[in-house]
Amino acid sequence: ANQQRIGRQATLAAKNTTGKVKKPCRYKPGTVALREIQRYQKSTELLIQRLPFIRLV
Repeated sequence: ANQQRIGRQATLAAKNTTGKVKKPCRYKPGTVALREIQRYQKSTELLIQRLPFIRLV
């Protein structure tokens, strides 16, 4: 009985593997951009250094 169970598991495993590489999960367009916007709105750090910004203004 144990031998049959091992054989059955092996055939199930063989059926599940099709040889394809699983593609990585991709976010919908704009999701990452919204996350970045929220991150920068929460932070208080200067995104442009002070002196170059003063020269620009």
